[in-house]
Amino acid sequence: MRGPEEAGDAARRAHLAELGERLDAFRKERLAEHDFLTMTGLYNVLERVRALEWAGRTGAHSSPLGGEGGSRSEPGEGQGAGGTTPHPAPAAPPSARRGEEPSATAEPVAVPPLSEAERAIYDAGLIAVLKEIHDDIDRAVFAAYGWEDLGDRLVGRPGATMPSPFKSEDQEAAEEELLSRLVALNLERQAEEKRGYVRWLRPDYQIPKLGHKVAEPAAATQIEAEIAVVAAGAKPPALPADAFEQIRLVRDALARAPEPVLPNQLAAAFAGKATKKKLANVEEVLRNLAELGLARTGTGEDGATRYFAPRG
Repeated sequence: MRGPEEAGDAARRAHLAELGERLDAFRKERLAEHDFLTMTGLYNVLERVRALEWAGRTGAHSSPLGGEGGSRSEPGEGQGAGGTTPHPAPAAPPSARRGEEPSATAEPVAVPPLSEAERAIYDAGLIAVLKEIHDDIDRAVFAAYGWEDLGDRLVGRPGATMPSPFKSEDQEAAEEELLSRLVALNLERQAEEKRGYVRWLRPDYQIPKLGHKVAEPAAATQIEAEIAVVAAGAKPPALPADAFEQIRLVRDALARAPEPVLPNQLAAAFAGKATKKKLANVEEVLRNLAELGLARTGTGEDGATRYFAPRG
């Protein structure tokens, strides 16, 4: 599984840097031009616009601002503050571009149009342009990871910054898959760093401060470590026969694990021999916890499934 640092050439990195600088300059320009704008206000309205689009309140040629027949033009479209900085015209809403809609089985939720205050922010903040910049950044990042399949299912969707009732089952599944891939990538990076290979983000700054903590590359043999799921000095508990007690103890042990664990690592946290029956019981409990949303999974570079407790 690749990460963004090895996924592309200098042109891709330069493109991501240009997009970031464009976003920073655009937001600073908008805030400087209008004293009443705030960063929070901009993104609250952006999320409202996404909700309106995915709730089916706007079409390919209509605006979240309303207007007769959706013919009202976007203020400032194609120009920046003072008409001096060019900005691309906003693209059609994602639902219009891809013909996708929120889940047909979901209970319809009424979304009120933008209020007058929100309309003012939409106009002054050029929210349609802000939205397109963010969508461009998201697509570029997904491409850098090699995860364009998830980008197609997530870019431009509502609920990126706050809960949304307009997430389809496919979007929720894609978000779970994204989390699993990130966990797996994190496990790969941990294994690399234990072998002495660190992908420094700011080498000139980080290496002098942290380089002495990195293992020597020569110590490349990685032995699977036991996971500290039992407090130091405490006696490991026995895995009970009662199914409900098994669930409680396995869940508690998983919550104490400092990193995603393999089933056999978690089974080792319980007293007794490492029998096939004990491992099978722990595996079954972990699968049930994952199905109930009480545990999450990730696949490491070795292809093995690891489990971890949701945080927060």
